[in-house]
Amino acid sequence: MSPKTVGSAILIGLFSFMMLAGALLFQIERALAKDLLIAGSRDNYVYVIDGTTDEILKTIELEGQGFPFKIATDPAGKRVYVITNRWESIAIVDIEQGRQVGKIDLSTPGERVKAIEIAVNRAGDKLYVYETATELGTDRLKVLPTRIREIDLATNKSIRTFEAPRQVSLLYFSTDGKKLYAQGPDIYVFDPEQGKMIDTIPIKNVGITGLGEVDVLNFWPHYEQTNIVSNVWVAPETIKGNFVVGIMNLDLASGNAEWMELEVFNVIIFSSVISPTERKAFLIYTTLSEVDLDEKRIKRRINLDHTYYAGNISSDGKKLYLGGTQRDVAVYDTSTLKQIKKIMLKGDQSVASLKVVKAP
Repeated sequence: MSPKTVGSAILIGLFSFMMLAGALLFQIERALAKDLLIAGSRDNYVYVIDGTTDEILKTIELEGQGFPFKIATDPAGKRVYVITNRWESIAIVDIEQGRQVGKIDLSTPGERVKAIEIAVNRAGDKLYVYETATELGTDRLKVLPTRIREIDLATNKSIRTFEAPRQVSLLYFSTDGKKLYAQGPDIYVFDPEQGKMIDTIPIKNVGITGLGEVDVLNFWPHYEQTNIVSNVWVAPETIKGNFVVGIMNLDLASGNAEWMELEVFNVIIFSSVISPTERKAFLIYTTLSEVDLDEKRIKRRINLDHTYYAGNISSDGKKLYLGGTQRDVAVYDTSTLKQIKKIMLKGDQSVASLKVVKAP
């Protein structure tokens, strides 16, 4: 073997080793990174909570009026974007600095815009806003078509808007970033590059034998740990006349939807989150229920001391976080369904999101 060939082989070997070492280091860093819980409350605060100690690390006051509504996080876990200022602005919050570092105003003198939902794309360079708009004339108001706004996060400037169906309350991306899901009575699938709707996943009229029209309360998109969006649904039985409850889980990697019926309607359920370590779901409102996804049944249920709207889960699947409505975030052990702690905030959370991110 010539010296030139030996040298080339050594360089290729070194390059392969460096790539392997880099990938291994990334996995180690991610394993060592701890969870941060992001919550919002009145008057206009965002909280950064340590997922290990369950203590508040930072309390960040936002600019403007109103209170935090929907919260979106970037893939790097460095910034959060919060609908606030009476739903007319997006606050940009730096997690490490613990302060608001920017603001994107949506309304203009001739148009009042209300943001309903936001999502950051998988690349982390664009923000998508589902919004309603009203044209402000001198003697009349004109309701404009509902739409999705695309914002460049390098400049915080709007790139374009494209029309979307009404009644959308969730936005989320496929894991490859090629599909933008806008969820309302059904799930509308967009190509974010073209700004065009390319498909619809039925919910309201899914056509399950023996069931009538399906109703879904889709408001809290807490899928960070699994990339599975879990929806609680209610529908009437066409023969017996009972209302039944189930969940529909949309896998953002495959695009497949898993439907299951759980029980005859007897308790109200607002939201659902999937465990990242077991085939389990947890359902939240006045009760906390554990669902075995393989057996398709509720295995355990406990009563809660008050209603909680939103639920999220730690990256190791060991802690469940319950928020919304009042001023506490309750922490539960997923193995025992026993309460570990309550984290007290400055005010009630109303319908604010509850996010779990990995610290950079």
